[in-house]
Amino acid sequence: MNLREFISTTRRHWKTFVAAFLTVLAIGIAWLILTPVKYVSTAQLLVSLNGTTTANAYQNDNVVAGRVNSYVVLLTSEVVSQRVVDKLGLKMSPGQLAAKVSAVQVPPNTAIIDIAVADASAEEARRIAGTVANEFIAYTQALESPTGVDAQKVQTTVVSPASTPRSRLAERVAIGALIGVLALLAGAVAVWLRSATKRVVTEAGSAEADSGEEVPRSQVRPTGWIPSTGSAHQ
Repeated sequence: MNLREFISTTRRHWKTFVAAFLTVLAIGIAWLILTPVKYVSTAQLLVSLNGTTTANAYQNDNVVAGRVNSYVVLLTSEVVSQRVVDKLGLKMSPGQLAAKVSAVQVPPNTAIIDIAVADASAEEARRIAGTVANEFIAYTQALESPTGVDAQKVQTTVVSPASTPRSRLAERVAIGALIGVLALLAGAVAVWLRSATKRVVTEAGSAEADSGEEVPRSQVRPTGWIPSTGSAHQ
């Protein structure tokens, strides 16, 4: 089916197109309305080695890289989340708090970790982001101990404090545009299915007529019909 045929088919089945389009659009808009706008605040941590060492730079980089990988996971752990909940007196579980927090290593393979906190309240997002950074540093300082004779110690510091929260309005606009595209696609698919179903039914009817299974009405003899005498002798 080319574009011209599709447009012609859509005109014939415009009610189907509109029904599918409006259904998907209504579901998408309802989801946007029921999902509150969230604000995001970010902070950055730097992981480094402290103390004199005879190890070469490559070995130091390996130590830091190993810590960064484990810290990214640890930042959203229940232990750190519980510390933040207790510190701020939040009325939520550690798991609920962890769902608001994300942590990623700044590419490419740096010793910097980005922390992002999303919340419906701009002020709460900033408070949580700053507290996560501080509580994580306090927690890792208690865990880390000097390694080897050179008293190396991995330390974490805040290089960017919790930022001014920004809204995700642009993301919601993009999602709204995507919903519109999906609604159009749903309408197109509905029209195609309606056309394909109708074509199958039509082809089946034509095949049945060609096979001779049904007798044309002109050849159907009424009930109680008796052939004429002349026809009987023949």
